[in-house]
Amino acid sequence: MGSVQDFGPNHAQSNIVEFNHVHDIGQGMLSDLAGIYTCSTPGTRIRYNRVHDVSRRDYGGWGIYPDQGSHDLLIENNLVYRCQDGALFAHHNRDITAENNIFALNRIAQVDRGGIGGFELTCARNLIYCLEGKAIGDYGSAHCGRDVCAFDRNLYWNASGQPVLFGDKTVTQWQAAGQDKDSLIADPLFVDPEHGDFRLRAGSPAARIGFVPWDFSAVGPRQIQAPLGADAPLKPKGTDRSKD
Repeated sequence: MGSVQDFGPNHAQSNIVEFNHVHDIGQGMLSDLAGIYTCSTPGTRIRYNRVHDVSRRDYGGWGIYPDQGSHDLLIENNLVYRCQDGALFAHHNRDITAENNIFALNRIAQVDRGGIGGFELTCARNLIYCLEGKAIGDYGSAHCGRDVCAFDRNLYWNASGQPVLFGDKTVTQWQAAGQDKDSLIADPLFVDPEHGDFRLRAGSPAARIGFVPWDFSAVGPRQIQAPLGADAPLKPKGTDRSKD
C-alpha cells in the first residue's frame, strides 16, 4: 500500500487491512518484500491477519513491513510466523504502534527497526517467540533509546533454551537502556507452534502482560452470504435473458 516514501501528503490514507491469510510469499525468488507492505499510508490499521512463510532471495523477507515514510500505523492482533528475516520491520517510520500480536519462529529476528530520527515504534503486549535468531534484530541497535522506540509489557521466549537477545544486548542490558522493564521472559504455552497452532494452553502467562487472545478461525477467504430471503444467486442488472 502506498507509493510515496516520505512523510508528506499522499492519497493512500486510512486503509483497513484485516482478516487476510497471506503465505508462501517470495519463495526465494525476490528481494525486499513482505506479506503486508506499506509506505506512508497514515491512519492505516493492520489487524487480524495471519502471515507466514515469507522467503527472499538476497535480502528483506518480512511478514509486515512498514517501509520508508510509513507513519501513524496501528498493527494489532496479527499472527506472523516462519518468515525469513522477521515478523515486523519498521524501517524509517514515525509513530508506528504494534500491540497484541504474536511474532514467532521467524529466522533472523522477530522484530527489527531502524530510523532516520524522531520517535518510530511502540511495541507492547506482544508474544515474541524464538527458536533461532534474536527477539529484536541488529539493524537499529545503534539507536534504541526511549526517544526512538518504546518496548514494554511484552512476553519473550527462546524455545531453543538459549538466552533471549535484543540486538547486541542481553535482557539485563536492554532493560538498563529503558526498554521492556515490565516485560516477561516466559514460555507462552502455545498449543503446537511448530505446526502453526498458536492457541494458548491453560495457565499461559500471557495474561500477565495484558495480552488478549483472538479467534484465528475468522481469518482467510470467506464465502459471501446472500441477502436474507434470496433464493438464487445475485445477477448484475441487465443480465436477465428470460424474456428474450
